[in-house]
Amino acid sequence: MDSAVGEGGGRVNVVIEVRGSREAARALEALMDGLPGACAAGLGEGLAGMLDGARRLCPVETGDLKTSLSARSEAVAGGAEGTVTAGAAHAVYVELGTSRMAARPFLLPACQAERGALLDAVARAVRGVISG
Repeated sequence: MDSAVGEGGGRVNVVIEVRGSREAARALEALMDGLPGACAAGLGEGLAGMLDGARRLCPVETGDLKTSLSARSEAVAGGAEGTVTAGAAHAVYVELGTSRMAARPFLLPACQAERGALLDAVARAVRGVISG
Protein backbone atom coordinates (compact mmCIF):
# COMPACT_ATOMS: atom_id res chain seq x y z
CA MET A 1 0.00 0.00 0.00
CA ASP A 2 1.31 3.44 -0.95
CA SER A 3 -0.08 6.71 0.30
CA ALA A 4 0.54 10.36 -0.40
CA VAL A 5 -0.82 13.32 1.50
CA GLY A 6 -1.22 16.76 -0.01
CA GLU A 7 -2.39 19.81 1.92
CA GLY A 8 -3.68 23.09 0.59
CA GLY A 9 -6.59 25.46 0.69
CA GLY A 10 -7.85 24.16 4.02
CA ARG A 11 -8.19 20.62 2.70
CA VAL A 12 -6.17 17.49 3.28
CA ASN A 13 -6.24 14.90 0.52
CA VAL A 14 -5.05 11.34 1.02
CA VAL A 15 -4.49 9.01 -1.92
CA ILE A 16 -4.13 5.31 -1.17
CA GLU A 17 -3.19 2.62 -3.67
CA VAL A 18 -3.64 -1.00 -2.60
CA ARG A 19 -1.34 -3.70 -3.89
CA GLY A 20 -2.04 -7.15 -2.59
CA SER A 21 -4.86 -9.55 -1.89
CA ARG A 22 -8.55 -9.04 -2.47
CA GLU A 23 -9.07 -9.46 1.28
CA ALA A 24 -6.78 -6.53 1.98
CA ALA A 25 -8.61 -4.45 -0.62
CA ARG A 26 -12.00 -5.33 0.97
CA ALA A 27 -10.71 -4.49 4.45
CA LEU A 28 -9.42 -1.15 3.19
CA GLU A 29 -12.73 -0.47 1.43
CA ALA A 30 -14.63 -1.12 4.68
CA LEU A 31 -12.26 1.21 6.48
CA MET A 32 -12.73 3.91 3.86
CA ASP A 33 -16.52 3.57 4.16
CA GLY A 34 -16.32 4.41 7.86
CA LEU A 35 -13.98 7.35 7.55
CA PRO A 36 -16.39 10.06 6.30
CA GLY A 37 -18.72 9.55 9.26
CA ALA A 38 -15.82 9.52 11.70
CA CYS A 39 -14.35 12.64 10.13
CA ALA A 40 -17.72 14.39 10.36
CA ALA A 41 -18.04 13.43 14.04
CA GLY A 42 -14.53 14.65 14.86
CA LEU A 43 -15.08 17.76 12.78
CA GLY A 44 -18.33 18.43 14.64
CA GLU A 45 -16.53 18.17 17.97
CA GLY A 46 -13.79 20.54 16.83
CA LEU A 47 -16.23 23.02 15.31
CA ALA A 48 -18.18 23.08 18.57
CA GLY A 49 -15.01 24.36 20.24
CA MET A 50 -14.60 27.02 17.56
CA LEU A 51 -18.24 28.02 17.99
CA ASP A 52 -17.81 28.34 21.76
CA GLY A 53 -14.70 30.47 21.21
CA ALA A 54 -16.51 32.73 18.73
CA ARG A 55 -19.36 33.18 21.21
CA ARG A 56 -16.89 34.15 23.95
CA LEU A 57 -15.14 36.69 21.70
CA CYS A 58 -18.26 38.04 19.99
CA PRO A 59 -19.00 41.71 20.77
CA VAL A 60 -22.53 42.04 22.15
CA GLU A 61 -24.72 45.09 21.73
CA THR A 62 -28.16 43.64 20.93
CA GLY A 63 -27.20 39.96 21.05
CA ASP A 64 -28.31 39.35 17.44
CA LEU A 65 -24.79 38.61 16.25
CA LYS A 66 -24.04 36.18 19.05
CA THR A 67 -27.30 34.28 18.59
CA SER A 68 -26.68 34.06 14.82
CA LEU A 69 -23.54 31.95 15.33
CA SER A 70 -23.84 28.29 14.37
CA ALA A 71 -21.74 25.28 13.39
CA ARG A 72 -22.46 22.20 11.34
CA SER A 73 -20.59 19.22 9.94
CA GLU A 74 -21.61 16.40 7.65
CA ALA A 75 -20.16 13.40 5.92
CA VAL A 76 -19.87 13.88 2.18
CA ALA A 77 -18.57 11.68 -0.61
CA GLY A 78 -14.94 11.07 0.15
CA GLY A 79 -14.76 12.94 3.47
CA ALA A 80 -16.49 15.52 5.59
CA GLU A 81 -17.29 19.22 5.47
CA GLY A 82 -18.13 21.69 8.16
CA THR A 83 -18.62 25.37 8.82
CA VAL A 84 -18.86 27.87 11.61
CA THR A 85 -21.17 30.67 10.48
CA ALA A 86 -22.15 34.11 11.69
CA GLY A 87 -25.55 34.59 10.06
CA ALA A 88 -26.32 38.16 11.12
CA ALA A 89 -26.25 40.62 8.23
CA HIS A 90 -23.78 42.87 10.06
CA ALA A 91 -21.34 40.07 11.00
CA VAL A 92 -18.89 40.89 8.21
CA TYR A 93 -18.75 44.55 9.27
CA VAL A 94 -18.02 43.65 12.88
CA GLU A 95 -15.40 41.05 11.89
CA LEU A 96 -13.60 43.16 9.27
CA GLY A 97 -14.55 46.73 10.15
CA THR A 98 -15.70 49.55 7.89
CA SER A 99 -14.44 53.01 6.97
CA ARG A 100 -16.29 54.30 10.05
CA MET A 101 -15.83 51.42 12.47
CA ALA A 102 -12.76 49.54 13.64
CA ALA A 103 -12.77 45.77 13.15
CA ARG A 104 -13.73 43.68 16.16
CA PRO A 105 -12.74 40.20 14.97
CA PHE A 106 -14.27 37.27 16.80
CA LEU A 107 -14.71 34.48 14.25
CA LEU A 108 -11.22 34.22 12.77
CA PRO A 109 -9.43 34.47 16.15
CA ALA A 110 -11.67 31.73 17.57
CA CYS A 111 -10.99 29.49 14.58
CA GLN A 112 -7.25 30.09 14.81
CA ALA A 113 -7.22 29.42 18.56
CA GLU A 114 -9.17 26.16 18.23
CA ARG A 115 -7.53 24.82 15.05
CA GLY A 116 -5.27 22.41 16.92
CA ALA A 117 -8.14 21.05 19.01
CA LEU A 118 -10.19 20.51 15.84
CA LEU A 119 -7.37 18.58 14.19
CA ASP A 120 -6.92 16.50 17.35
CA ALA A 121 -10.65 15.67 17.43
CA VAL A 122 -10.63 14.53 13.80
CA ALA A 123 -7.46 12.49 14.39
CA ARG A 124 -9.03 10.77 17.42
CA ALA A 125 -12.13 9.90 15.41
CA VAL A 126 -10.07 8.53 12.52
CA ARG A 127 -7.88 6.51 14.89
CA GLY A 128 -11.07 5.01 16.34
CA VAL A 129 -12.10 3.74 12.92
CA ILE A 130 -8.63 2.46 12.10
CA SER A 131 -8.16 0.63 15.40
CA GLY A 132 -11.41 -1.12 15.01
